[in-house]
Amino acid sequence: LHASSIGMAKAALNAIHGLNLFGEGGTPFCAIHVDPDAQYRNHVILSTLLPKESSSKETDAALMCIVGFPAFSIENSDLKTSTEKKLIETLECTYGFKRFVKDGHHTLKENKSQKHYEPWELEAFENIECQWPLFFIYAFITAVFRGETEDAEGYWRKLENCISKTHSYKLIPKLYYHSECGDEVMWTVEGVDDVTEKLEPLQEHMPFLWAQSLYIIARLLKNNLISPS
Repeated sequence: LHASSIGMAKAALNAIHGLNLFGEGGTPFCAIHVDPDAQYRNHVILSTLLPKESSSKETDAALMCIVGFPAFSIENSDLKTSTEKKLIETLECTYGFKRFVKDGHHTLKENKSQKHYEPWELEAFENIECQWPLFFIYAFITAVFRGETEDAEGYWRKLENCISKTHSYKLIPKLYYHSECGDEVMWTVEGVDDVTEKLEPLQEHMPFLWAQSLYIIARLLKNNLISPS
């Protein structure tokens, strides 16, 4: 079970509850009704799992989608704060958020033919995880919805630093990867944030439509062309 998946399902069921498939002119028989017991079970399971993503994963950037935009699935303010705090402290980096700790996807050490890694094999990816700018966009939009102007401006500045400089349009790369990550990687001080980083944007999948579509929404919010209401 993954908290992010349950949170998204919970939000979708809340949104669809009471929806009449034929609009205002439809009869009550055309309305969708969500089983309240099922929704309560979702609430209980989600509250039990958080602030962790699952029983085996301490946190995951996917939780950003239920802490804030678009799902806003967590009603308990203390649980929301602790989940967000763990996310930021563990996964936030210079060019975005790691998806999760020891994520080998798109790293130079990834074996693309290997479908599963044993726990001890994942150690090879520690501190060289790719950084995903799109999670800065989620953080920005969430801050705008909450009216947290200072946080929104901070994430916007971080996002602007991630925009690809090799195109005439402002494009958000899928991710930034460590272009040098051999055993000889140099560290200035112990700790992830202090590594002598040499990261480059992934030029494949450009534009990355998931991030680019979110960036358009963020720009519209930033320029007051749309509002959270």
